[in-house]
Amino acid sequence: MKSKQIPWGIVLPLLLSGFAAGIQAQTDDCFRINTALSKITLNTGVEMKLPGYGDTLRMPCSKTIYNCTIVIDFDPNTEKYFEDSTQFVAVLSYKNSTIILNYDKAANTFRLPPNQPPLRDGTYSLIVSSINCLPPLATCDNCTISYWHQVEYINDAGLQVIIKPDSLAPLLTCFPGSQVTLYGTPPPHNGFKSKWEIFQNNNFTDIPGASGAVYVASQAGMYRYWLSGPGGCTISDTIALDTPQRPDALVIPDTQTLSACAQKITGVQVSNFGPPANLQFGWTASSNGLLIDGADMKNPVVGAPGTYTLKVTRLDNGCTDEAGVLLIPGPIPVVMVQTVATPGGVPLDCRIKEINLRAIASLSAGSSPFTYAWSNGTTGPETTVSAPGAYSVTVTATTSGCKGAAVANVQQDISKPAIQISSPRDTVCSGEKITLTAIAQEPVAYAWDDNTAAAFTTVTPPLPGANAYQLTVTAAGNGCTNSAVKWIERVDEPLVTCMADAFTVPDGAPLNLDCSTDGYSFIWVALPTNVRDIPVAGTGPIQSQILLLADKEAPGSVHYIFYGKNAGCTGDRYDMQIIVLPESQNGIYIPELITPNGDGTNDQWNIVVPETVVNPDAYRLTLFNRNGAQVYEAPLTATFHVENYPDGTYFYTVSKPDGGQLRGAVTIIRRQ
Repeated sequence: MKSKQIPWGIVLPLLLSGFAAGIQAQTDDCFRINTALSKITLNTGVEMKLPGYGDTLRMPCSKTIYNCTIVIDFDPNTEKYFEDSTQFVAVLSYKNSTIILNYDKAANTFRLPPNQPPLRDGTYSLIVSSINCLPPLATCDNCTISYWHQVEYINDAGLQVIIKPDSLAPLLTCFPGSQVTLYGTPPPHNGFKSKWEIFQNNNFTDIPGASGAVYVASQAGMYRYWLSGPGGCTISDTIALDTPQRPDALVIPDTQTLSACAQKITGVQVSNFGPPANLQFGWTASSNGLLIDGADMKNPVVGAPGTYTLKVTRLDNGCTDEAGVLLIPGPIPVVMVQTVATPGGVPLDCRIKEINLRAIASLSAGSSPFTYAWSNGTTGPETTVSAPGAYSVTVTATTSGCKGAAVANVQQDISKPAIQISSPRDTVCSGEKITLTAIAQEPVAYAWDDNTAAAFTTVTPPLPGANAYQLTVTAAGNGCTNSAVKWIERVDEPLVTCMADAFTVPDGAPLNLDCSTDGYSFIWVALPTNVRDIPVAGTGPIQSQILLLADKEAPGSVHYIFYGKNAGCTGDRYDMQIIVLPESQNGIYIPELITPNGDGTNDQWNIVVPETVVNPDAYRLTLFNRNGAQVYEAPLTATFHVENYPDGTYFYTVSKPDGGQLRGAVTIIRRQ
């Protein structure tokens, strides 16, 4: 039988132990693997011999046992018992896991189940069973073999790591944001970790967050890149990131004598400036010094005593250095200049829009008329300015041509005062007052849009919805103003609307009240009289509320009080009276008892005519005493004055508009 070449998709340690199962040399096995000819081929092209039973497979730490190929050769002494049609079953034990391998009969391969986590170093034990491997008259004893071996990672002498910068010379520059990208050798596989370190305080220390193969360095120093893998395998490389080279400037001597009205500065020396033409010169004058020409040259021409400062810049890396020289008066008369500002000692601000500058010139010896040249183009001893800045004046003595200079620095403060408006809340109800308070960081004058001049104002928002309140403040220091706006929302109380204010229903009828508040919260309170099982309060519509009389012989009522509520604002109450009637004649309820003793119950003859009765004034009520004499007649809806009648039983008739009559009796008893 020919050798089998088996590709492995996920983790080879499983398969190593799986197909090495036949390595155990047992003469009675129906099949055995020839380990001398079996081997593992890694994806890097490295071949490794399959270990024997109980042996250790030593894996270089830089190699991986994923995506490999195992070549299996069978022992010719047992090959006669092995058939290509044989089905295999394999169970792998690794640490605390037991895994059933998937067998591909066509490819003659064992594979891990899908999504199986990777397996690392350790002990692998495998049991392989061959189904129907016994041909007729076979002399072997069994078709199941066991095998185990170890996998161990060792340090790889061939593992290398280097750091490469993104430029030939790993140098930082003085330009803003200068950085150098360092590239370390990527890990050979995902079993490795990488990190960067920097040398500080005589030790290499970890750089927080620098755990990839690439690091962007923005400071000079010694850097180290580490790789650490399985089996204690580590390797590193270092690189020095040098500081940028700065130029070195000197003026020798640093004190020179001004012997002419126009004279060059000499003795300027610059080193470490890199290639030729790599320097930029820049001179500035102070202490009344005057640059006449060549401010961007190595040796400028100056015309007055003072301090002169040179700044040299390397063009290739942006690094700079400075040097200075003092020019003292020589044998020539010196033109001396000073400036006076009016008003003095104050900056331009929101009140002071202009400042007058005046130059005062004199000679150290002798006298001369002068001419004036200001940096803003004005000629003459005075100029008026309205913007901040440094205003220089050059004064020339007409008799000698010598010059003097001075600078007046004009400041400006037009910063707006910071202001905020606070309030206890931003939402109020109709008619509610609220106090707005200004919060300033400096002394200011207040001006509200309602002419209030204090730090606070009390307002009543007049409009539904958003109301704007503006405050303008003026800083006491510079007179500058700033404004702020506070928005206060006025929430109008919702109105409750119902179909009717009062109506009558019979005992046991369902109550449905279609009241609304335009989508806002709807709250109600119920005050029942002789009506039982009524909730005393609730929210939302009232639907299918059954009205049951507690005393079936007397009418009852429910007084409902409704409110609408919106964002904490409660509207006016809405009252509704529901009358509940006992069983009655033709829907008209006529009580049979009057007890006018002032206790609030049956004090009057409360005849109830429901809304369904058309033209109730057409109903006539006639009352007779026990002797049959008529004592009262009036429309049914008229008020019966019980105080005019003594106790006793009376008989009544109610004449209807259709000619019919209702008859009954009523008793008056004044209970003590």
